[in-house]
Amino acid sequence: MPSTLRQNVEHPRGDAQLPLWPAGGKLHRQFVEHRKAHPRVWNELLDLALEARSEGRKHWSINAVFEVARYNTRHDERDKYGWKLNNDLRAYYARALMAEHPALAGFFETRSLRSE
Repeated sequence: MPSTLRQNVEHPRGDAQLPLWPAGGKLHRQFVEHRKAHPRVWNELLDLALEARSEGRKHWSINAVFEVARYNTRHDERDKYGWKLNNDLRAYYARALMAEHPALAGFFETRSLRSE
């Protein structure tokens, strides 16, 4: 069992820690798969959000975080669908970041998930 936040981020325990949406939907499955396969993406998103929070931002856009992370991603780093970062997963990353890191609670605005 991971004992630190960094270990938990790098080795997520699975769906049980992500109760913010119904499990089983196509995008949810893609998110879980992507997060496990690309821990560097999670770390980049987390670092960017925490940096913005530490600089005094009360809220930020997950879209902006994704674009900065996408810019920082090497051109040859792509998922199995050919994307550097799939925009369809933004809502899931935003929810997971806020759920798993108390300093980010409420940092991103979320809406109901239409796809699930």
